[in-house]
Amino acid sequence: MSREFGRYPVNMTPKQWWGARAIFKPYDTYRKLDILRDRQNFEGDKTKSEEFMCWVNDVFLEQLDPYFNELYSNQNKVIKITSTNGQFEGEVSCQNSYGYLYIGCWEK
Repeated sequence: MSREFGRYPVNMTPKQWWGARAIFKPYDTYRKLDILRDRQNFEGDKTKSEEFMCWVNDVFLEQLDPYFNELYSNQNKVIKITSTNGQFEGEVSCQNSYGYLYIGCWEK
C-alpha cells in the first residue's frame, strides 16, 4: 500500500488508515481545505470502513476549523484529535509546507 500522502502513526500498525495532502487556505472564508481525490491514501478493509470514514468526515475534519490559524502561523505544529471512545485518532500538520496540510487518521 502507498503511504505517499498524509501522516502515518508512529510505533503502531492501525486497523485502518486514511491520509491526505490537502491544499490549505486558512484565511479563505468558505473553503479552507481542498482535499483532492488523487492526493489521498487508504489502508484497510473498505467493506468495514463506514464508521471510520464517517468519523473522519463528520467529526475529525469538522473539528479542525479552530486550529487553522495556529497551524498556519506555526508550520511545525501538530494537532491531534481522538474520538470520544478512543477508537479513532487523527493528526494534522503543515510540515513547513506553507500551502499544504498533511492529514492522517487511523483506527487503533
